[in-house]
Amino acid sequence: MTCPHAKPISERVNACGLGLHGGRPSAGVCAYCMSRGENTPEHAAKIKATPPPSLPQQAASLGKALVNWTASGFHATPPDILATREATCRACPEWDATAMGGTGRCAKCGCSTWAKLRMATERCPLGKWEPVQAAP
Repeated sequence: MTCPHAKPISERVNACGLGLHGGRPSAGVCAYCMSRGENTPEHAAKIKATPPPSLPQQAASLGKALVNWTASGFHATPPDILATREATCRACPEWDATAMGGTGRCAKCGCSTWAKLRMATERCPLGKWEPVQAAP
């Protein structure tokens, strides 16, 4: 399946011609959009029009996450689930790989994905993954 908006960077890597994904080149970016029916100028405008959360909103979200994580006894995400979460975030158009010193940030919630993925009590703001319950 070829996206009419793909801008080839190399033989295996495209950039989104609609300006989605922060303009970052990525293998499969256009295939991802096409599979979701989102390779339209309207979708690009919607993504660009969504403002990132404010700093106070991010601070409140971090505080809530830390309270939940502390209450769980600092329950960490198991390695197999962590790998699945990481792959999901990397494929998401809201993920910014260059943020947070190259560890990544979710543009939807503003969180450091490096930290958020590792806290079993956290969930994706887009519903792509849920918290992990601690084993009894």
